[in-house]
Amino acid sequence: MSNTNTEHVPDEQGYYYEPPSAWQARFEHIQKSSKLADLAPEELEGVTLSHLRSSLLGALSFTKGKLQKANNPRAACGLFIDAFNNHYVPAVFEIDHIFRTVSRTELGMSTEDFVKAAASWAEIADQFARSELEDGLLTGTRPVMWQQHAGTPDALNPRMGGGSFFMTQVGDHQFAVTALHVVTNVSANPDHFRLLLPDTKQILPVFKACAFDSESPHFGEHQGDIIAWQINIETFKETAEWWTWRMDTFVKPATALMPGQRLFAVGFPEFEENIDLENFDLAEYPFIATGRLSDPFVPGLFTMEFDAHLPEVDLNGMSGGPVFARFDELFHYVGLMIRGNGKLMNFISSEHVLDLFDQILARNNIVQTEQGST
Repeated sequence: MSNTNTEHVPDEQGYYYEPPSAWQARFEHIQKSSKLADLAPEELEGVTLSHLRSSLLGALSFTKGKLQKANNPRAACGLFIDAFNNHYVPAVFEIDHIFRTVSRTELGMSTEDFVKAAASWAEIADQFARSELEDGLLTGTRPVMWQQHAGTPDALNPRMGGGSFFMTQVGDHQFAVTALHVVTNVSANPDHFRLLLPDTKQILPVFKACAFDSESPHFGEHQGDIIAWQINIETFKETAEWWTWRMDTFVKPATALMPGQRLFAVGFPEFEENIDLENFDLAEYPFIATGRLSDPFVPGLFTMEFDAHLPEVDLNGMSGGPVFARFDELFHYVGLMIRGNGKLMNFISSEHVLDLFDQILARNNIVQTEQGST
């Protein structure tokens, strides 16, 4: 008797098992975008002949496995395992899929061996699924922090906050962006914003904050609920490293989304664990929410409906965080979260964020020109 399976089934932590074809398409898309021929000589240093040979063998075994899968799942499973052992990552999802849909008899296994192998491959597949989400979506997402004097927090100078921001790059310029109400709701001084790097705890300097003024077509409670700081990258670019999201490449307007399209949102909800009272600081436990594009309930905004299996969280802490969707199997930034209610979260389309970045660059260029002429 075969196991039953649907293509999109959440595990108990809420991560979805997608069909293996989705993983294969993403893997091949990424491979094509990073061809060896496009690498500079210094980037080829770590690429050895054995790596190339292993990669080719993995792809070959995977292709053979796909041909065998329908009529001979036992042989296909062995080929997929060979492919995975030769670093062809999508093979693990084919293996997991076989153990979810094929009986132990068809695989020629005892009950004990089948159960053990199925659990093992499911765990490996789950780890890769989590890793893809976390590596892709946590890039650049940080908690909003306020501190009167930049430095080590203490009782007289605590580092507190609420909400989330996103570090982005457009051309050679980098920005930190969040929802304006994250600032105004707590009457924070935008000059006290601290951009803390996660590993080194260095504080990156930023220029003065910028939001849409009353003359902007974006001004207002909803589309205008954005504030951003340009990062002064010249100060630390030789002594620190950090990740930002390429907004000139991996970005789409929310109008490009299809009804019901899968969405991913990242932020720092106000979990008790995110408050470090002992050190007068914030801890960092991000939350990745999954869901789908829903009918909007506020004109001019877009709405994400969180998956039913996700835990209830304080959506206030998610404000300012990014919303992503996949296009051509790769994650793209589509908007900025602003307000939520229950399982629904409203977000602003990405073009409003990009327009604010343009306004910041225009302002800062004017300031720099004036300073250079005095």
